[in-house]
Order: sequence, then structure tokens, then C-alpha cells
Amino acid sequence: AIGYTILVLFWSVGASLFNLWFITRCLTKNEQGFYYTFVSILGLQIFFDLGLAFVVLQYASHEMANLQFTEKRTVHGDEIAKSRLASLTWFAAKWYGLVAIMVVIVVLPAGFYFFNTTYHGDADVSWKGPWILLSITTAGSLFLGPLIAIVEGIGRVAEVALMRTFQGIFSSLVIWASLWAGLKLYASAVLSGFTFLFAGIWLILRFGPFFKNLLKSKHPHHVVRWWEEIFPFQWKIALSWLSGYFIFQLYNPLMFAYHGAAAAGQMGMSIQIGTGITNVAIAWISTKASPVGQMVARKEFELRDK
Repeated sequence: AIGYTILVLFWSVGASLFNLWFITRCLTKNEQGFYYTFVSILGLQIFFDLGLAFVVLQYASHEMANLQFTEKRTVHGDEIAKSRLASLTWFAAKWYGLVAIMVVIVVLPAGFYFFNTTYHGDADVSWKGPWILLSITTAGSLFLGPLIAIVEGIGRVAEVALMRTFQGIFSSLVIWASLWAGLKLYASAVLSGFTFLFAGIWLILRFGPFFKNLLKSKHPHHVVRWWEEIFPFQWKIALSWLSGYFIFQLYNPLMFAYHGAAAAGQMGMSIQIGTGITNVAIAWISTKASPVGQMVARKEFELRDK
């Protein structure tokens, strides 16, 4: 799992250099500002997300401590644990379904208002169509996020990492081809749409039987209760993630509003480089979340500490 994760991260670092080259060559300075500020505005979804996908991964790993993944790509074992895992999946799907809707009905109009009121540059920048398509495809990807977190939580970390490796490679090729073809800001929407389709098809082909079997196992007396079990943990994660938005994502909109689109583009490039380097270091930690969670559930603290 670490190997695949490191591979995709190193690819991302190298690909980021090509991204910068394509972006500077194919987009004007004002378009570059829109390109990076799009991502920051869409980051507002964290105010609805509240870090639940990360929490879901941890709780799924705890339930998986009493289950086994079979050759038929289903889970077998303790029925209470299976029911609780099913209820967790249902809850996460409903939560992120609502988050996806909120992105479309709140974040999309908020972006329109922001760009309409703050941009006073080149009128030839076509941003409205790309912004609409990007918001919709991002909403779709958000819905898939907790399902991938469940898959990671049940211990299929290497499979998820391999999927992300191919997704990262092909995504780079898609964005380069889109920019080179002259799609301008639509390239970001094409990339987001490809990411959504790639992950969705992978989930259906690889884990369709798992989710189909799992969701039939929900029992009303054995469910994960959000307020009693998840919220005491989630609010801490949510506070951290909300703070992260102000630390990492607020710069671009501020630069866009007060210094113009060109300056926002320069800031976006700088942040992209720094983020790419940081993500490589995190690979050793992120791939351990599921196995460590299972060790904690089994009270194997000595093994965990090794």
C-alpha cells in the first residue's frame, strides 16, 4: 500500500511540474487565477463535509476487526459488526448525498457571486460554464468519497492505493490533453468529471458485490449512532479541517479579491508545489489508518506500538 501511494505521490510531484508548464503556456494569467481559485471556492464544501470520511474510515476499521473479507468480495463474520458496518455505510452515503446537494445549491451560487463581484479584468475570460460543470462533477466525486473510505477501512488499502495510482496517472494525461486542446478553464471540469467516472466505475466493478451484500445486513438494533458514537470524535476532526480551510485555502480567494486574478494564479502555483511535497511525507501515515484501527479494536496495543 505504501509503495503504490508513494508511486502516485511521486508521479503527482513530477506531473505537477508539467501541469505548471501546461497551465502557464495554455492559460492567460487571469485564467490561471480562476483555475486555482475554483479549487479554493469549492473547498467550502468542508463546512458541510466536516471530515466525516476520515471518521468513517476509522470506524469501519474497528468493525472489520470482527469480520473477514472473502474471495467473493463480501464480508463474513460477526453479524452485529456487519450490521453496524452496514449502518455506517448508509449513514455516510446519506450524509454525503446531502453534502453533494449543498455544493450545487450553495457553493455553486456562492462562486458566481464571488467571481461576479470581484473580477474586473479581461472580459474574454470564459469562467461561468466551467464553474457550473466543475461544481456538479465535484459534487459527484464527494458522494463517492465515503464509499472509498469504507473500502479503505475494511483493509483494502493496497487496492485503493493502486486505483489512485492509475487515477493519478490518467488524470494527468487528461488535464494535459484538455489544456493542449484549447479547452481553457473547461479543462478543470473535464478533469473532475474523469476523476468521478474513474472512481465510480472502479467501485462498481471491484466492490459492487461487497456493498450489495453489506447493505442487506443492516439490523435496526445494531447500528452506529452518530450523536453518541461518531460526534464526540468527529467534532474534533471537523474543527481541525475547518481550520485547515482558513490556513490553506483562503489565500487564493483573498488574493483574487484584493490583488486580482493574476496574483491569485501565482499564489495557487506556489501552494500546489508546497502541497505536493507535503503529501509525499504523509504517505507513511495515511496507509496505516485501517490496520492500526483494527489493532485498537482488538486491544493489540503492543503490536500497534511496533
